[in-house]
Amino acid sequence: MTEPTQIGTTIVAIAATLGALAICWRYVRRGWRAWRAARTKATAVMDAILGRDAILDSITGEEIAPALPGMGVRLAQQEQQMELITAAVTSLASQKDALNDHERRIKALEDAALERVAAKTEATAAWRAVEAVANGDGGQK
Repeated sequence: MTEPTQIGTTIVAIAATLGALAICWRYVRRGWRAWRAARTKATAVMDAILGRDAILDSITGEEIAPALPGMGVRLAQQEQQMELITAAVTSLASQKDALNDHERRIKALEDAALERVAAKTEATAAWRAVEAVANGDGGQK
């Protein structure tokens, strides 16, 4: 009688051990997945901050992903671009001021041209009066 009891106890112990291992495996597998995800994110963050070399295929040598410069290099490039944009905007502002000055100068030239036309009309009338006096018409035609 002791033998079937020992077999039953052994089977229950094996089942309990397998159940405990299954539960532990579930949590170990979940922890492993979380570790891999965290390691992947940490690698991506390090690549973004420090940069990385190009990723090459080990067999063909073909470039899979281009090299990623570090954050310092990328910020330096952005600062250079901002300096160029600042210079361009400054140049545009000075050109706008020059255009405003051109508008004033063109307006002065137009006014002078109108004054010349008006003066020419008055001069023409005066010369006609002089011609009429010279011809002896007395200014009547």
